[in-house]
Amino acid sequence: MCTVPQLFHEYPVWSPATVSGRRYRTPKQRFPWSKKGPELIVGQEGVSLVVSEGQAITVRYSDCAGAIVDRAGILRIISGDGHSVWLRAADWHGGEQAYNTVLSAVPGDRQVRIQAH
Repeated sequence: MCTVPQLFHEYPVWSPATVSGRRYRTPKQRFPWSKKGPELIVGQEGVSLVVSEGQAITVRYSDCAGAIVDRAGILRIISGDGHSVWLRAADWHGGEQAYNTVLSAVPGDRQVRIQAH
């Protein structure tokens, strides 16, 4: 059996809470009665990706270590505890608004844009 040195700490896979705010659904959920899928919540305090009941990843703007925008326009917002949410506008109904809201909430000195060649 392997013993783990005390200097290592177990980090949670899921965040303990979600933010409140506007909820976005995937294009596969065309109607309110469609099968429930992942949900993106964008609020004044941060952003949460809810995968299923009780399983969510939340990044609060106050704990945002940085945001990366890659060449394809995908936004990755990273928290100080290592959690991160990936946001591509096309993956959500109203995704452009969600994307712009999140990006504008992250201070400019914490944003990195990867430029095309």
